[in-house]
Amino acid sequence: MRLVWVVIPIVIIAIVGFYVSTPSGLQTIFNDVPSVVILTEKERYAIDEPILITIKNVGDVPMVFNDDNYGISIVRHDKKSYDFDRELIETILYPNDEHTIIFDGDPRGFYMNRYSISTSYSPLDSNMVYSLHKRVETWIDLEKDPNYSSFESHMVPSAIIITDKTEYKLGEPVKITVTNVGTIPLGFGDSNFGISVTNGVCCGGAYAIVMSLSPGAHHTLVWEQYNWADEKTPIKPGEYEATSFFFHEGFGGYTVKIPFSIVDK
Repeated sequence: MRLVWVVIPIVIIAIVGFYVSTPSGLQTIFNDVPSVVILTEKERYAIDEPILITIKNVGDVPMVFNDDNYGISIVRHDKKSYDFDRELIETILYPNDEHTIIFDGDPRGFYMNRYSISTSYSPLDSNMVYSLHKRVETWIDLEKDPNYSSFESHMVPSAIIITDKTEYKLGEPVKITVTNVGTIPLGFGDSNFGISVTNGVCCGGAYAIVMSLSPGAHHTLVWEQYNWADEKTPIKPGEYEATSFFFHEGFGGYTVKIPFSIVDK
């Protein structure tokens, strides 16, 4: 893993609001105080492509971080965290300055990896602490990488679960796909191929029947944000997790999962 630190003073216009769109159309999420942003060049990368992560102070007051890596932390969707060399020393990012690192990802990652990049900070001379995050993905190109089975998620048996986006608006359909990326057929315990969402809000109406996915096959389910657990309670904005349980005789059962967010319209 390689880190490159860069601090570059720049001149930009302070932005007020919850989102900012870059010229390439990418968006980053502001926290309650729109003064610091996390930026990446794009949201989806190849599995071995370096990810440039930039922290920018777009406000008008200095911001204080607890270490010399500007509080940057990275956690993969399976909860694996990545530690960087850092010194626990108060570090200040002044208005119009930025700090960039290069994250090389994990060469033994999954077919699809979803990383959460986060940081926390305080305005200078203030006890208030704020945090923000951004998600990026890395993918293996199965056509260009015939040796993809060497990645740890392809140990037999193996499946992945993905959503077509990392963030949805209230009421927006959520497309959830389970794919067999291993080398043997996989079994699922219901007609929804074991797919569910946090607290059982998705997906009801499944038949208790064993379903099978052959190697390379996939199944997609579209959740319309209907609350199957309690039809009287509407779905609320927040962090959610899609999961699927699969099994194979002689190997036992496994659960795969992927996080996503629902935000106000």
